[in-house]
Amino acid sequence: MALLDVFIGSMQSRYAAMAIIASLLAVALIVVFSKEKIGFGKKLMVVALMFLLSLPSMLYVLFQITCLVTGTSKGAWWCGIYAWLLSGLIILYSILIILMSVLSLSANAEAQKIEQFYAEQDESNDEAKKLMEDEVPSRPVMDQSEPAVPDSNNMVEPVPPTPEEAPEEAPVVNATVEEFSSCGAPWGNNY
Repeated sequence: MALLDVFIGSMQSRYAAMAIIASLLAVALIVVFSKEKIGFGKKLMVVALMFLLSLPSMLYVLFQITCLVTGTSKGAWWCGIYAWLLSGLIILYSILIILMSVLSLSANAEAQKIEQFYAEQDESNDEAKKLMEDEVPSRPVMDQSEPAVPDSNNMVEPVPPTPEEAPEEAPVVNATVEEFSSCGAPWGNNY
């Protein structure tokens, strides 16, 4: 019996080990490829620390499953069922960790879209401010020594209209509240 058989000496412990390693790899990949403002070296340090901290508990669980399964050869059939139950829970837990890692990655993608939107909005605001600052009205600037009153020699007097040019008076309509509603629709006895 080799040392490796102590930890993955049964089918249940092998499946549980594969699930644990897959979940640890998923989390490690998410940590390494996430868009956090942490250096790559620090990300690798977090991954290495995660593997080192999970190794003792992972080995203990695998040892427990292997012992439970090999104990079934002595007639304790419930140990095999317990081992399958424990292995199933570990696989379920590992699947949940992988799922959460993928969801975290998709949330990271959404956060990137939001950051891009705000960056584009800030850029557009900066461009608008620059355009508004560059836009100078094209009015001549008056000298302060000149009076602001126009020259009376160049002024044109308005000519009153002659009776032929005068517009006809429009007929007066007597609209009352009873004839029209507030939205302008006809109202009253005539309609």
